[in-house]
Amino acid sequence: MAAASKPHRLWISLFLFLLCLFTRLLFLDRLPSGITNDELHFVLNSKAIFLNFSDMSGRWSPLSLATIPAETSSELPFLLTSPLIGPLPLNLFTARLPSAIFNSLLPVFIYLFSANFLSPRIGLLGGLVAIFNPWNFYAGRTAFDAPISLVFYFWAFYWLVSFRGRKILLAAIPAALAFFTYIANKIIFLPLFYSLVFYLYFIYRRRQDGRYYLGFLLIISLFFLKFLFNLFSSPEARTSELATPFSPVITAQVNQARSLSLSPPFSFIFSNRYFVFAKHLITKYLNNFSPSVFFLTGDQTPLVSLGQHGYFYLLDIAMLLAGLYFLYRHFRQLFWLLLLPVLISPIPEAVRLDATPAYAFHSSLQYPFLYLIIAIGLSKLFSKIIIFIYLIFFINFFDTYFLRYPVYRPEAFYFSHRLLARFLWFENQKSRPVYIITSEPGTLFRNYLFYNNLYNRQNFATVRQIYSQPALDRIDFGSLHFLNQAGLVDPSPDATFVLQSSLGEVKFQPYHRLSITRLNDAGEVFGLYNSLTCRQANLSRFVSRLSLQSLKIESTDENSFCQQFISYQQ
Repeated sequence: MAAASKPHRLWISLFLFLLCLFTRLLFLDRLPSGITNDELHFVLNSKAIFLNFSDMSGRWSPLSLATIPAETSSELPFLLTSPLIGPLPLNLFTARLPSAIFNSLLPVFIYLFSANFLSPRIGLLGGLVAIFNPWNFYAGRTAFDAPISLVFYFWAFYWLVSFRGRKILLAAIPAALAFFTYIANKIIFLPLFYSLVFYLYFIYRRRQDGRYYLGFLLIISLFFLKFLFNLFSSPEARTSELATPFSPVITAQVNQARSLSLSPPFSFIFSNRYFVFAKHLITKYLNNFSPSVFFLTGDQTPLVSLGQHGYFYLLDIAMLLAGLYFLYRHFRQLFWLLLLPVLISPIPEAVRLDATPAYAFHSSLQYPFLYLIIAIGLSKLFSKIIIFIYLIFFINFFDTYFLRYPVYRPEAFYFSHRLLARFLWFENQKSRPVYIITSEPGTLFRNYLFYNNLYNRQNFATVRQIYSQPALDRIDFGSLHFLNQAGLVDPSPDATFVLQSSLGEVKFQPYHRLSITRLNDAGEVFGLYNSLTCRQANLSRFVSRLSLQSLKIESTDENSFCQQFISYQQ
């Protein structure tokens, strides 16, 4: 197929961007219906950079290329999202707006990269696959860092295959942004770029521009050396999360295996730390490619999985097989180049010690390359029937994501924390002390700040003082007191008490009791004792009759909020 002209590519890029942005912004103020602790980490520290060019504690510089102390993650996403999050009010829409915009650029760079490297037709199909793919749709409507990093990876890939001569060195700019915006993929950063440059130099460019490709590799290698220096010099480094034969968890598994067996002559071979460690790596690596994870349920981490839908459509199985067959049959070297990122992407999760996998983000580099393989298969099997079947699958995904997921898995994004933040807002207007007893005072305090748009220039110094404390066991913020021990509370008839139900039975008698419950099973999450809020409302025992309009919680009045979301206890 003839190469598309530059104006033609510009219009296609604009079309892909706007179409993707529309899908990412649709009902973004309501869905996902809450925000996770990790997302709050990114959003509130982005706001902190705008307010004081530091993190919430005031102990970190966003230009340090180091992680925030005690909250280790990636280094740069806070700075990149701050220009949008900073001046805007805090709410679910603005928190995820930067990610939605970044994610809408991914189909564009997939198209531009593929149009140069494969064909404009495959590039366009790859961009469309990225827009409507379940994983990318889901990830693009969150405030996590992994989806942002993917944009910079493909920006760098695009410049590497497009530029000649010294311009090749410019690709180090998006490569640096990719490296410093997501921590998990650092372990496969160099193998990925080294393999691509090897292919470009020896096969695609036929040994041209060698010194510039070498210069690019030297520059990106410095990024990795900088990371290693920070990793081993920082007391908060996440090296304890990496699995080794000497990890305490591996040792405990060995001891358990030996204690739960007889004494066979080969126990020292099959029940030792090296065998268990190897099994851990292989199991987590292979499970990444489980058909259940890919096509049916997603992985076991609720906040990045619908649970009732996989990261791809079932029809993608045929497209993946067709794409792989065509590549292997006609373009053997390109087959291995596109497959290599898919094969190495699970490594960051495989070497992670946690037994619960989080493939959605830790293996995130595999998804765009799988989109390209699907696009190649789709280009060979393209028909009206195929498009119609995809449309049916997307409508089903749309129904699952927008209409069912908020109810059957509400706590994936801590919906109850959002309800509590609104309740505390109303109760705080009553001019009485409120004691919130919870296992995580800092988490509920951050939710309160976020949902009520209270992290601003007027109180950022107060918040900075709170987060400069060595521990967040107790937080006093005006008349609100967030505590991690019920014993610190002296029950008073003139105070309101909120108790996290998982802490057990703490009686505040003879006070009346209301509840914030889970939407899916009506189980209590927070007990509300002696509150003035909702006391006169007509309450029911269960939350029911929800709609998308019901999820505009921050704009509801007290009576409507109470009738909709607060339950009474018999």
